[in-house]
Amino acid sequence: MALVKRGVQVHSTQCSACISGLESTDHLFLRCPFAVDLWNRLWNWCGITPMIFSSIKEMLNYIATTGQCPKRRTTLLSIICGALWGMWRARIDRIFNSKLNSPELVFEGVRALVHAWIKHRHRKGNFVWGNGLNLLSTLCNL
Repeated sequence: MALVKRGVQVHSTQCSACISGLESTDHLFLRCPFAVDLWNRLWNWCGITPMIFSSIKEMLNYIATTGQCPKRRTTLLSIICGALWGMWRARIDRIFNSKLNSPELVFEGVRALVHAWIKHRHRKGNFVWGNGLNLLSTLCNL
């Protein structure tokens, strides 16, 4: 939709995942059933009650101001950025490579990506990936 507003001709304005909504940023990353499924997997993995946000900006503001532990906030932000990147890559694969990735496959890719980010950010060569809740709790005690 942003490209159309700028006068760029696009093949379709329909969401490439669900074909039922206009492909806006908030639809693609928050409202599309593909995105909802992925977010539910991520919230469950982190041990967080599923949350619904009306915009990406609202989600990022919430994460930036939630909780007392800065490492937990940073980790949640890493997970969210990894999820956004994973959804964007899945969209590119659908549109340009005709490759249909499931939310489960994207979720596994996000977990691997976030693991690499956190492992190298915290410089923990022997960092062991557990479930999300343990990860979030452990990071606050580093």
